[in-house]
Amino acid sequence: MMRGLVTLLTDFGAADSYVAEMKGVMLGLDPTIRFVDITHSLAGQDVMAGAWVLSHAVWAFPEGCVHLAVVDPGVGTQRKPVAIECDGHYFVGPDNGLLFPAVEGRAWKAVELNRADIHRHPVSSTFHGRDIFSPAAARLAMGQGLDAVGSPLQKIAEITFPRVKNEQGNLTGIVIKADHFGNLITNITPADLGLTDLSMLSVSIGNVVLKKGSRAYGEMTAGEALFLWGSHGRLEIAVNRGSAAARFGYKPGVRMIVKILFGAT
Repeated sequence: MMRGLVTLLTDFGAADSYVAEMKGVMLGLDPTIRFVDITHSLAGQDVMAGAWVLSHAVWAFPEGCVHLAVVDPGVGTQRKPVAIECDGHYFVGPDNGLLFPAVEGRAWKAVELNRADIHRHPVSSTFHGRDIFSPAAARLAMGQGLDAVGSPLQKIAEITFPRVKNEQGNLTGIVIKADHFGNLITNITPADLGLTDLSMLSVSIGNVVLKKGSRAYGEMTAGEALFLWGSHGRLEIAVNRGSAAARFGYKPGVRMIVKILFGAT
């Protein structure tokens, strides 16, 4: 079992000292802690996108890892700071639904991070990542259990990714996020379609109908839009050697509808 490794996911970006301060607090408690940065480039306050990335990234890591995630538009309000243990992994962050998709469908137990004696003082009302979450994550990485960082919590906030809808024989989904390349990742899976072969489908996004399913981005010519199954098993809309996000005007937090059209169009 891995011990002493903390992953970090935030919307803090790279221009400020916030991530470094969090790491500094944890290293002050245990200078042997190792860090893996999942991402700090999420759109600000986009909890849904953060939950998506976290839920896909963490299960690539070995048991014993601590996953510290902070996308926290409610920092300083009544939302709780929490830690969760699930299948040998620990999750630390705000109780705003960010952590829930990663543990959904699995057995978990949680605590509220209310042990003031282990917080970094003074506790800032705008930076719980440094003052509450980081000390708790460090102690979990050091091998201390949930009891060392908080009190039992029976319920955590839940968010779920929107379900695909069947509307008059066509399936309607949404774009959850765009990745670094501008590929638009949707909530549509092969299970929703009942098939994996995209050759008999068309996809409608905005006012554009795409008729070219593919197995790989490079199967299309440069600049051509396409759709395919991405690495996380979701339908993606892409532009070969270009950005589908730019092509179709995607903006974080704005719901973009994608429709699956069966048969020839």
